[in-house]
Amino acid sequence: MMRAAFALTLLALPAPALAGQLAGGSSPDIPWLRMLLALAFCIALAFGAVLLLKRHQRGGGPIAPSALFQRRGQASARRISVIETRRASPTADLCLVECDGETWLLAVTASGATILRGPQ
Repeated sequence: MMRAAFALTLLALPAPALAGQLAGGSSPDIPWLRMLLALAFCIALAFGAVLLLKRHQRGGGPIAPSALFQRRGQASARRISVIETRRASPTADLCLVECDGETWLLAVTASGATILRGPQ
């Protein structure tokens, strides 16, 4: 039984490649159409990734499967919006944020956020 399994394993191995003569064969056919289609696919994939990154940076949020099938007129109202952001120092930002109709001025650093001015 063991010899039969060993023999089947040896038969399943690929045959060794035989070396041909140097420069003795014809030039290979290059599938130009397949190469161009693959290049177009890669460019389209990169372009789509750039669009998704731009949308995410603008605060578009993650793309959920339900959001893909939602019509434009059915978008839910947002409660929070960033009105303006300015760089105050290399480690801090000043953000003007509106939440439920109230405007807040926040100082945002790596350690957290501080309310500078709340609703009046």
